[in-house]
Amino acid sequence: MSDYVVLKLCTGEELLGELLNDAVDGISVLNPIEVRSIPQWNKGELQEHVVSKLYCKFSDDHRFTFNNKDVVYCKDLTPSTIRYYKKLVFAFLSNKSEVDEAYEEPDNEELEKFQEFIKSNGIKIH
Repeated sequence: MSDYVVLKLCTGEELLGELLNDAVDGISVLNPIEVRSIPQWNKGELQEHVVSKLYCKFSDDHRFTFNNKDVVYCKDLTPSTIRYYKKLVFAFLSNKSEVDEAYEEPDNEELEKFQEFIKSNGIKIH
């Protein structure tokens, strides 16, 4: 089996990921990306539009293990899909770190500027 796989779960989700372990009790995948095809009309022709997202975007853990009874199939990714998958992982994880940076604690100077802004504009925070 390849290092990169597509999993179909019994819940209907389809995931792309890097295979870490394929054992009797389950399949472990790194950085799973959920993909979905959405039908879309384009110039009078029905086409598929593929959308993707991190499988569990609210966790910092990037390794997931799926019980074999919950997996419909696990297949190798095609080489062109592997390149697409790697680009998605890079984009999603890059964006996540940018968001994390945006929500870091402000330093004292930023906090003082904010408090001055509040006072000077007569804003009350409850």
